[in-house]
Amino acid sequence: MAKIVKNKLGNFLAICLILLMVAGWIFSGWPQVWHDPPFPPKVEDVHATTRTIEQQINIIDQEYESEVLGSYKPTDNSLGLIRWDSAKYPGAVVYFEAVAMVFAETDTVKVALFSSDGTQVANSEVTHSSAGNYTRVRSSALTLGTLPNLQSNTDYSVRVKAVNDWVSLKAARLIIVQSDGTKITDTVTQIEAGDNQSTTATSGSPSTLANPNYYMFDKDMFSGTYGTDINAYFEASLKASAILSAAAYYFNAYDSGTAWTNAPAQMVDGSTSNFAVTGGSDENQRNTASTCDATCGAKSETITKVELRVYACQDNADNGWITLTPYFSGSSQGDGHTWSAVPDGNSCETGVAAWSPYFDITSDTNAPGTWGWSDVENLDVNVFGDRQGGADVIHAAQVDIQVTYEPGTTSTAYAELYNRTNSAVVGNSTISVNSTSWTRVRGASALNSSDNWDITNDDEYEVRIYSSSGSDAAYIANAKIVIEQSISGGIDKLETVHQYNNTLVSLGGDVVTVYAQLTISGGAAISGSKQSTGSGSYTRLRSSGLTLSTNDFDVELSVNDSAYTEQGFMNKYDSTNWVGGTFVYLFETILKNVVTVREDSSTSWLIIQISGLASIIATTTIGDGTDPSDSTVAPESGITDLDAVTFVTNTGTDSITAVTVTLGAGDSDNLSEVRITNDNGLTTYFSAISSPSSDTLNFSGGTPIPVTASSTQFKVRITPETHANMPAPQGAEYAITGTITAFTSTNTQAGTDTGSAMITIDNLSPNNATSTSGSVTSDTEITINWTTSNSTDYNRSIVLRWQASLPGADVPAEGTNYSLDDTIGGAKVACVENTGTSSTAYSGVDGSGADECSTTALSVGTQYSYKHFEKDDNGNWNTGFTNASSPLTTTGGATLTFSISDNDIFFGDLSASASKWADNTADGSTTAVVAHTLAASTNVTNGYTITVNGTTLTSGGDTIIAMASEAILTTGQEEFGLRITASGGNGTVDADYDNSPADSYALITGNFPDVIATDADGDDVSTTYSLYYAANITANTEAHTDYTSSLTYVATGNF
Repeated sequence: MAKIVKNKLGNFLAICLILLMVAGWIFSGWPQVWHDPPFPPKVEDVHATTRTIEQQINIIDQEYESEVLGSYKPTDNSLGLIRWDSAKYPGAVVYFEAVAMVFAETDTVKVALFSSDGTQVANSEVTHSSAGNYTRVRSSALTLGTLPNLQSNTDYSVRVKAVNDWVSLKAARLIIVQSDGTKITDTVTQIEAGDNQSTTATSGSPSTLANPNYYMFDKDMFSGTYGTDINAYFEASLKASAILSAAAYYFNAYDSGTAWTNAPAQMVDGSTSNFAVTGGSDENQRNTASTCDATCGAKSETITKVELRVYACQDNADNGWITLTPYFSGSSQGDGHTWSAVPDGNSCETGVAAWSPYFDITSDTNAPGTWGWSDVENLDVNVFGDRQGGADVIHAAQVDIQVTYEPGTTSTAYAELYNRTNSAVVGNSTISVNSTSWTRVRGASALNSSDNWDITNDDEYEVRIYSSSGSDAAYIANAKIVIEQSISGGIDKLETVHQYNNTLVSLGGDVVTVYAQLTISGGAAISGSKQSTGSGSYTRLRSSGLTLSTNDFDVELSVNDSAYTEQGFMNKYDSTNWVGGTFVYLFETILKNVVTVREDSSTSWLIIQISGLASIIATTTIGDGTDPSDSTVAPESGITDLDAVTFVTNTGTDSITAVTVTLGAGDSDNLSEVRITNDNGLTTYFSAISSPSSDTLNFSGGTPIPVTASSTQFKVRITPETHANMPAPQGAEYAITGTITAFTSTNTQAGTDTGSAMITIDNLSPNNATSTSGSVTSDTEITINWTTSNSTDYNRSIVLRWQASLPGADVPAEGTNYSLDDTIGGAKVACVENTGTSSTAYSGVDGSGADECSTTALSVGTQYSYKHFEKDDNGNWNTGFTNASSPLTTTGGATLTFSISDNDIFFGDLSASASKWADNTADGSTTAVVAHTLAASTNVTNGYTITVNGTTLTSGGDTIIAMASEAILTTGQEEFGLRITASGGNGTVDADYDNSPADSYALITGNFPDVIATDADGDDVSTTYSLYYAANITANTEAHTDYTSSLTYVATGNF
């Protein structure tokens, strides 16, 4: 791939050849990783004993170009400072790495790590001679120890040099590869948040970085407790400006042997009105002392600049020059500084003379490396009047020395971390420096989690800087968010970043949308890494997870999503440095669209999210197996699976020597045994526990459970109690649960058996039979009717018979089925229904064998009682329900009982003006009364019928008319009638005599013998009938004293 790169000679085409170097990292416990199926994109999950990660510390936040010949520069640490603390990176191998370019074909660039005091770190120097190409070069492993080795708790910077020409340095970083056989307990993630910049902004309006690095902190990416295991700090490399003063002196003595021709003393008399004047040729005057000589000896301030100027003019327009040449220590000649614009004019001393500009002699040839006040005292100057071939003279009145110095005070440079999400400064983040030397400074306290360092939300942060003085600049070279983790048991999660461009890079073009993506240096772009924006403000953009392989990677930009340009900030991803965890790779960049002009990117980096790094401790883990389905079982139904669990080790094998099973409250009362077996139930581990007396069961002894690295399922199995040992009917349903809540093993225990099946032991009796009744069918048979239980698990019914008026206490045995004529205590099984159909009506004849009832004939004239029992599918009988018609007595020959309370009743005298009623008194009654009663009962199957026969009231040939239909009495009308009411038993009055409507009477002689009452069921229960007789006469009714009626009542059994 062709790359366009910039150098001092212009543009040229450089073809990059990439040499792939493969090195093996040999360590104990090389992980065996199975990639079938291959790892999914975005996540690389490696399981190994050894843990390896790669941290990086970015140093430089600028592209540094300079002509640095022969010696390393810069020497002032202006490329940024970092801190190395070996205690924070246990198990580390450290390398120094740089990305640099040399311009000349025959030149060599060298880059090295230096301590802040200027000591070059041994073996850190990296070199290459590939002109015109940015190249990433890495040192061998640095030796840890004391300087010149990599000394802990020391600040470091980077310096660069070339032999013949200019160099460019784009990146410099420490590579820290941490590795441990079991766990990584400490590490530090350093996120580059700064940029090389200065500002005169003050605290009232701090300056955000012109090219910011936005970082989103996500606490969930770091395992541990903030403030204990995790602490974050803010640090930066800062420099303040000196508050400068200036002192002015003038030369007040000269060397008479080297002087201008005319009045040379007037150049050193301190007056700008008196002038020395050259003669007829070009002349030199050596001024040898100054007013500093009398006062400077006591001064100690640091000199930053020394300058010279002259007050002069020239006659006419001869274009003469004055050249000032300093002499250091009176003898070492400096550079000549020529004023070619000496003002000219006639009589130039009046109104024409002027001061020259100041000429800076601080760094002249042979000037002192560091100026002291004695150097100013010992300073001479040669004033050369050069007429440039003209005929007129040059006039000079005074030569001044101006000394700029630091009077011992400086401004203060500040930096702070700013929460962009909350628009607030982060507590404990403000740091400051009041030195004019570059200084790395870190906040004394960890960032305050209660003051805008948000450990609950994913907030975005940036750096702001300001100065204590609006006239003095504050400088920043780099800045870091430093996240320290320390967990003795091993760090499990962290997030780190590997930097690409660490400062502003731009790509010109007619821009609408800007693009950036991660690419293999000199190769293909990484799928899924492309990010874009049309925003005119810097915007942080992040990809989803990426799939990476070992390669040098770089960021490339595009203004049209077609042509992409790499930016030359190569950084190597090495898969061998990421072992023993799960690694997610994300590309992030900050872009801005300067519309129609260019694309800007202030930073790009690879974010690496790491999890699963915790120490490998030999662990046996319990987990949920495939639990059996919930089910319902019967008492004494045999062994049943209750719970399934898995055991697995993370390494090697283990043996479980004890297990605790915890049952639900009270569950042990209903179990006859609990055991632990293999998945097929053929091997029992430990000793089964019979008749458990507690819901907490501790298994031990016998065969232990073997555990391997392959997950294996085991079972907890239960046996319900027998029916005999379960609670008596009606009973209940008992829901059994149980899990393994503890186990003993050689390995550390982990995991949880979260649940089991629910095995319901059904000891609950079904509901009773309903709609029970019975009737005597014959001398030896009784019909029994019932509707089976409505319970969904109904299975069968039996009807027990006792030869008694009440059922006995006998009940069927739980779990037992019965046949007809079986004996249960003092009862016999009279009927059996075993179709299992619930809520179904049945009718059977006990004594005939009809419909599942007994064929054994019943005894004649014997009383029997019956009780119904229902059983469910799980063998539970209910407590029984007495037949609603019980007891029932078989017939012993037909019987009919019929009686009358009084045979003679009387009306007394009848009247045409009032009704009379008969009673057992001679005068009768003037109100309705019962004349007499009839009582009837029978055991005949179809009951009885009562009829009346006879005559109406008669005297000789005269009669009182009988009422031919039921009607209410009418006074003054001739009538004779009967009405009847019934009580007790099941007897009913015929409709013609039943007092309907009320107080109505009839005596239908036309129907004689006429039915007056019936009883249809033959239950042998007596019914009493009350009879009312009423009579009325007219005024014309024949008078007699002997009206009589003879009525005969007959009760007949119905067979």
